[in-house]
Amino acid sequence: KLEDGKNDNFWRDVTVLTMNYLNKINEISDPDNHIKTNKIDDLKDDIHKIFKGKTYQEMDNLKNQINARVRGSHDIDVDYWNTVLKYLNTTMATTRVAEKCSEYYQKVEQIKSTKSSSPPPPPQPVLEVVEEIIEMSEEIAVEENPLQEFLDMYKEGNYSPRLLESSLEYDAVSQEEDMKSITLEREFIKELRELERKLHSTRSIKAPRQQLFED
Repeated sequence: KLEDGKNDNFWRDVTVLTMNYLNKINEISDPDNHIKTNKIDDLKDDIHKIFKGKTYQEMDNLKNQINARVRGSHDIDVDYWNTVLKYLNTTMATTRVAEKCSEYYQKVEQIKSTKSSSPPPPPQPVLEVVEEIIEMSEEIAVEENPLQEFLDMYKEGNYSPRLLESSLEYDAVSQEEDMKSITLEREFIKELRELERKLHSTRSIKAPRQQLFED
């Protein structure tokens, strides 16, 4: 109810980032919970790298694809895909907060430039704060891309998963833009499926999925 309902998206995104930060603190203070969470979270760096550099709209389309997959399939690792959605929501919130802060900063600079003929002042610390939020939320190590092997396998196999239809309505786009968006979404889904296989193969899971966090 902040600002009488104005800027709901902004405050919702801030809430997502705040809860994500509090969860990290709780994991550190509770060793048992931290170990349990790491059963799946050990792939979070790979998941984040898939989302890095994507636009908000691209991530939103991917979110719809994942939700449709979770609702329409039974032979999947639900815990894995819910973890992907958790990181995706955090990344989407971070992206939109950064865009909103940049938009406000540009408006402030425009107002200052109209009131003074002097050159605009240097960037304010607000952008530095946004960069810190992005770095803290993503927690991506600067290293060689561990997904390159999966990307090469995708190109060699020429695999193209079926695009799931969504009930949401989108603004009309050109055929070229539509095909480009579909291609990107197919690549995202393929990479995430490869990570799901990686999770199972590295742990040689033989027990039912319900026992994943009890081991």
